[in-house]
Amino acid sequence: MRKATGVFVALGLLCWIAATVAYAGTGGRHHRGAVVAWSRAEGRPNIPAGQATGFCVWHEGNDVFVTFTSQSAQGQRFSGTITVQDAEIVEPHGIKTEPRDGFRQPKPSTLEFRFDTHEQMDGVRFHLRLTDNSSSAPPPHGARSMPQGGPELLRFNLRLHGDATGKIFYGPHADEAKRDPVMFDLVR
Repeated sequence: MRKATGVFVALGLLCWIAATVAYAGTGGRHHRGAVVAWSRAEGRPNIPAGQATGFCVWHEGNDVFVTFTSQSAQGQRFSGTITVQDAEIVEPHGIKTEPRDGFRQPKPSTLEFRFDTHEQMDGVRFHLRLTDNSSSAPPPHGARSMPQGGPELLRFNLRLHGDATGKIFYGPHADEAKRDPVMFDLVR
């Protein structure tokens, strides 16, 4: 009995150490969702409008795109909240907006949207701008300003008909996010 108790204590201690190391690896922040290197999202996914249902996330430099497409002629509701740490979301623009579509920006680091999409590609585009709180100085002239030295996380909470979805694709290879929310580590 004594050996069994010792084994359970040792296993518990190992689990606690592993959890502590994993938590410390997040910079002391707990993230619920997939964390993806920002460099993997550079370039538009090749998903034709109306041929799939889901979200597409990509960037071209500091310009970020979130588009959505539906196979339904009746339409589907796409919504979400985008937040960035140590940066601002600036100059948001709708892509193929209709009267009931829209977005709002409750604070500089947050963008909320809701679109009804019918067999086409709707979305929102915005620019990321570093703030004084960012972890690095601006890059030298000619260098890419993201992902090298920028804010740490860009988080997408995306909903299809109000529910979390696994239909989130990013980057030129249309990689599918493992979980929602999906977060991009902007320094990788």
